Amino acid sequence: MKYIKISLAIAALLTLFASCTKRSFDVVTGDTKVEFVNSNIEVSLTGAFHYVPIQMVDTAATAALATVEYVGGTVTLADGTTRPLEAREKTDTVAAEIIFTSMEVYVGAYDSDVDKGNLPSNNLEFRLPYYRDYQKVELNFKLIGTNVNEGGNTTCTYVAQKAQGVVIEGTYLVEDEEFVFIKESDTKYWFEYAVQGGDISAERVDNTLIFSLTDFVETQGYKLQICACHDGYYYPDEAAQVTFNADGLTLDNGMFYGDFEQGAAYFGIMAGATGSRK
Repeated sequence: MKYIKISLAIAALLTLFASCTKRSFDVVTGDTKVEFVNSNIEVSLTGAFHYVPIQMVDTAATAALATVEYVGGTVTLADGTTRPLEAREKTDTVAAEIIFTSMEVYVGAYDSDVDKGNLPSNNLEFRLPYYRDYQKVELNFKLIGTNVNEGGNTTCTYVAQKAQGVVIEGTYLVEDEEFVFIKESDTKYWFEYAVQGGDISAERVDNTLIFSLTDFVETQGYKLQICACHDGYYYPDEAAQVTFNADGLTLDNGMFYGDFEQGAAYFGIMAGATGSRK
């Protein structure tokens, strides 16, 4: 009986698949004009996926096809240099820096339940896989084809920019310990423990400092270094990270400052501890 039930189920599925192959899923489109919702867009650069909205100019009963052309753009790197951002195919030696889901965007027919009185719209979607390397991205698009609303927003400039970082340099108090951070460049800082002196370097990524695991300060027979400190232990192979905000700082994974080999420390502060600017 079990075998028969399975056979019947398979037969039903085969019938379903056969019926599906006879249907057409082509989108029926009309000639309703389309345009960008905005001619200028400014957003925060916080992720890889980005969207440019496109709309019909009327509440049409049929869908409309919008065809987009990438005109070109630029990226500004963390060091302030600017270069073109090209839409190119990925190869073994060349990375694709901007990836479009499709340059053809279908805007669906007006649906009162979905659009709720607004014009029907959809998004041009693209991805910036290396957005972490950029400080600012500026991209230019234009609509092409026979149903472009020439009196509307036919072009769009899209700007995505990382927020200006907080000021890190200065003196902070963390659990009665005094930390001093000195800026050498936009990406490199020095940490100075006010009680002991000596400097350990740290790399700035956004508003976070990641401390060197190789820098050290020698004093009184000790080789002092910085690493992570959490769960009651210190971790010589895990770089300590400190994130800053307008109010102060947070030790993301704690901080141990001492001799890795001897286990002697000036301090060991657990993850999650906070500090305020002095």
